[in-house]
Amino acid sequence: IDTIERSAMRAAELTAQLLAFARGGKYDIKPVDLNSIVHDTLEIIERTFDKSIEIQTSLSTPLPTVEVDAGQLQQVLMNLCVNARDAMPAGGKLFIETNATTLTGEYTKTHVDAKSGSYVNLCVTDTGMGISKENLQRIFEPFFTTKEKGKGTGLGLSMVYGVVRNHGGFVRVYSELGIGTTFKVYLPASGKPEIRGPLKLEAACGGDELILVVDDEEPIRTLAKDIFESYGYRVLLAENGEEAVETYTHRMDEIALVILDMVMPKMGGREAYLKLKEVNPKVRTLLSTGYSQNGKAKEILDSGVMGFIQKPYQVNELLSKVRHVLDAHR
Repeated sequence: IDTIERSAMRAAELTAQLLAFARGGKYDIKPVDLNSIVHDTLEIIERTFDKSIEIQTSLSTPLPTVEVDAGQLQQVLMNLCVNARDAMPAGGKLFIETNATTLTGEYTKTHVDAKSGSYVNLCVTDTGMGISKENLQRIFEPFFTTKEKGKGTGLGLSMVYGVVRNHGGFVRVYSELGIGTTFKVYLPASGKPEIRGPLKLEAACGGDELILVVDDEEPIRTLAKDIFESYGYRVLLAENGEEAVETYTHRMDEIALVILDMVMPKMGGREAYLKLKEVNPKVRTLLSTGYSQNGKAKEILDSGVMGFIQKPYQVNELLSKVRHVLDAHR
């Protein structure tokens, strides 16, 4: 029964993440230059992707603005880039392109989810293994994944689809086995002047502390590691509560912060947190979950966890929250 309950909670958590996108979530919509989001994302992936992946860009300037939540759109681009990287385990080329385009009535006749008008196009292409025609029909389905078991939930592309649709856009995918894949994101052009600065984070958000990231989803662990290491932090990873407690027990004096997923196999977040407190009553912990701050999440927060990070991660929120906890509990 315990295993069934854990599986049900895991499914509920993943669904909650997806629904947050499908419902629109709390978006902060402003006119944004898409190129600035690409530049901010490049700063992370150029420092963290393996050097066997060559990154090339072709960004049209000037580009009309798009009215979007900059953080959510950066998450879309990160997801597409990570997806491209994973399709090229032996290395390859990753192309990121932006341009302005106008869609006519002729195009919309053959593409039912498209409306005619002016768009800004974000294009991410890899030279990876490609996607079969059968799988191409299903890649935006929740929980569908071509990755081996334990390597991904199949939610990344569903989130891309949900965010883009909520911004009035749509996504096209072109793929050929053995050649590679192209994702084209179309967002309605706004033309209003940009009213945001770039998403760049102050140096104050970085650090050199050792952080233990605990999550049973490999892509989430990898993304967190990539983000933290690109801002100077050192990172340890654990895929369940048992492994987290064991790692923390051996390296308690070095670990400055534990980021703990709520629902995991073997030992979930709440039980792991209580065990960590037995090892060190002053353990600094942030809860990471797709749930809202109520129900099961509230129980753990009430037991002394120092903060809450909503998944999927937004880079600026993740870094600022981590820095705040580290500085507040010196």
